[in-house]
Amino acid sequence: MTFDPTTRPDIGIVGLPDVAAALRSAGLVVVGGGAFSDVAKSIREHLDGGAFPILSTTEAAPGLRTWLTTQAGKGVTVGLVPVGGSDLAVNGAEVLEV
Repeated sequence: MTFDPTTRPDIGIVGLPDVAAALRSAGLVVVGGGAFSDVAKSIREHLDGGAFPILSTTEAAPGLRTWLTTQAGKGVTVGLVPVGGSDLAVNGAEVLEV
């Protein structure tokens, strides 16, 4: 997936509220930012308008691994941000060291 921030500065965020706030202040359209159970539906619906990257915490949540794997399989760029020593492996996702 090629990401062009001049045409679609959107990003999905799962479980990283501080990252979501920083990206919003930088002018990106942030979908989500809260817990997986609170944001999955809105991110999925927003993806209907076109693909955009998703950043997710590595903290386990019911259904998160399957959902992220499904999104990656659809060509969505998925980045995992390690949090508190948690280790969530997702096929097709890249672990980001921040």
